[in-house]
Amino acid sequence: MSLLRRTWYPMLGKAQPGTLWENVSRAGAPQLGSYTSLSHGWAAAPTSFLTNQVLGVAPASGGFRTFTVLPHPASGLRWAQGRVPTPHGDITAAWKRDGGTFTLRVDAPRGTTATAGVPARGASEVRAGGTVVWRHGAAVKPGVTVRDGLVQVPGLTGTSILTASR
Repeated sequence: MSLLRRTWYPMLGKAQPGTLWENVSRAGAPQLGSYTSLSHGWAAAPTSFLTNQVLGVAPASGGFRTFTVLPHPASGLRWAQGRVPTPHGDITAAWKRDGGTFTLRVDAPRGTTATAGVPARGASEVRAGGTVVWRHGAAVKPGVTVRDGLVQVPGLTGTSILTASR
């Protein structure tokens, strides 16, 4: 996120669309005299990073028949939202951090199944659609696990809301 803030944001021209710098120094600033173009990677890499890591949406099987929404909120970010087109329809996901509560909403297209997760750190309880699925470090519902720092809930279809609270 630091590199995005330091480099990609200025490339976009802040308030107006800009162009991607052809040459970038190791410090993340424009550079003249270099023969290495970094503009091509910057054209797509931040979008992929923001979608797959920050928002957390990624395919788990071909064509997104199954997918994950496992956000990794960067320090300083309080929310993220996005839409990912798939052959089955759009996946929409949004998360927000509000005090001691982290809420994730996932809208899965018909015929697809998601595994979604919310941060386990500091959470005493996780609910899926209002039902407690994890409490005080232990799963309350079968299949719920803690992996990669997230309480993960499998088998979600349609609209799902996960809430982690302290």
